[in-house]
Amino acid sequence: MSSSKARFFNPAVVGLIMLSFFLGTSEYTVIGILPEIADGFGISLTQAGSIVSLFAFAYGLGTPSPSPTYFFSGAR
Repeated sequence: MSSSKARFFNPAVVGLIMLSFFLGTSEYTVIGILPEIADGFGISLTQAGSIVSLFAFAYGLGTPSPSPTYFFSGAR
């Protein structure tokens, strides 16, 4: 394996990839219990779904931001 591949797939990078995957799939878990969440907060199912969609959208925009910042900062 070349040194660039070995450096890329170090345990920290693999951990970040796995964490991003697990956090990204959390929206699918919430969808399964969405009616109970809506009842618990006393809001409509549509409003609860909109809140989950807003979270997923914000997460999708915010997740990639730290990666290039860390990479180009030179912190190692």
